[in-house]
Amino acid sequence: QDHLDYHKTMEAYREAKERLFDQSEIAVFNLDDEAGRWYAQRRTGPMFTYSEIRAKADLTARNLQLLPDRVSFEALISGELRRAELPIPGGFSIYNALAALACLGLLARRGGMGPAPLLGRGPGFWAGAGLGGVFLLVGALAALDFDRAFVVFHALFFPGKDNWLFDPAADQIINILPQAYFRNCALLIFALLVLGCALLIGLDFCHGSGRSKILHKNEKF
Repeated sequence: QDHLDYHKTMEAYREAKERLFDQSEIAVFNLDDEAGRWYAQRRTGPMFTYSEIRAKADLTARNLQLLPDRVSFEALISGELRRAELPIPGGFSIYNALAALACLGLLARRGGMGPAPLLGRGPGFWAGAGLGGVFLLVGALAALDFDRAFVVFHALFFPGKDNWLFDPAADQIINILPQAYFRNCALLIFALLVLGCALLIGLDFCHGSGRSKILHKNEKF
């Protein structure tokens, strides 16, 4: 059944649709559309607007290009300009993209989007734990045989080269920078890497309470 078969007039259909927006916590409107402007003027709750030609909209499109096989434009939101391109020709694609960007932006701001926590922990925790485990394993193996670790490191990162091999009798550099120097550098780098991993894990725990509050709020919706 067509909308007008039921609502009889566009005005009645528009008013019926407005009741749907009244039930929404936040509404998204196209200010280039007459109905969109009508809804926006009557809206009393939070809303987000987009437009191609009206600078007062929250999201606007600049430098539009309508090409035979695609469309491209620059999306301006909160003072930031981002280039967008869609492989779908036609001006309607720009409006569809603006509507999608508006909704995605709102979801991201509300915490409704982002990597899903794994076992209650965010990506920072798993990145820190995974990398930290690798660094600790490599460090333990190097501590067992530093000479062997030194050779394997150079063989991996400088394949086919032997200019890192020095003769104490002929190369003064190895006397100025003995093996103990490189061992201490390796220990310092290792400590900084492990500290960075610990920082990632700590930040995830600090944000854990905030993430729990967001998930609890989303469950209510």
